[in-house]
Amino acid sequence: MTYLLTRRGGRGVRLAVVASAIGSVGVLTGCGAGTDAPTVVTPSRDVVTSAPPVTALPSTSDTGVGTCGAYLGFGPTPGGSTRSHRFGTTAPVDDADTGAGSDVVKLSVTVRAPRVVSAVAEDAPKDGYQYVAVDLSVTLNSGDSTYIGSIDSFSVLDRQGNRCDYREDTGAIPAAQEWKDGDLSATKKTRKGSMVFQVPIAVDVSSLTVAFLRGLGDTATDRWID
Repeated sequence: MTYLLTRRGGRGVRLAVVASAIGSVGVLTGCGAGTDAPTVVTPSRDVVTSAPPVTALPSTSDTGVGTCGAYLGFGPTPGGSTRSHRFGTTAPVDDADTGAGSDVVKLSVTVRAPRVVSAVAEDAPKDGYQYVAVDLSVTLNSGDSTYIGSIDSFSVLDRQGNRCDYREDTGAIPAAQEWKDGDLSATKKTRKGSMVFQVPIAVDVSSLTVAFLRGLGDTATDRWID
């Protein structure tokens, strides 16, 4: 005797019983002493019968292909009003937050060309990446004081405009040479140091841009390029 489960129109399951015997065909009634009727289990609607489609591929920043991809969602990026300078140039920069009638803050900012650093003693870059250091100097020329941060004031971008990841305490450069955030005032008019960024090895270091913004906002006031 053969039991056959079939589906009709996706709405249910019916049980067809085919009983074959020589010269006769009988119909199963499901009754009879000592005989249990077969249990019919309706398939769940929640069963996944095929893998879901792929909706996203890994970003190139995660595979070491030639673009950066910062985990931070902020940092200055160049725009139409951004002034351009060559690496090594000292540029005069006004504080972007200075309003009319206020004590005008004027700065001198120097940015050196990015350079690859390989002497990593503590935290190595992930596979496919390298550390790149940028030497910076900021001097207060006028005004009482101003605060100079790191990721809110500076960013390094690849040719496509993607921000590269800023990394602290990597051991890639001596601790005494690392950039330290802080105030500029009459008692300490200049801050200088190096910031370290994680950049894919495939990126041409000479193609990187360093952007600077002193104040609130997203659009860099100045940028340095090769």
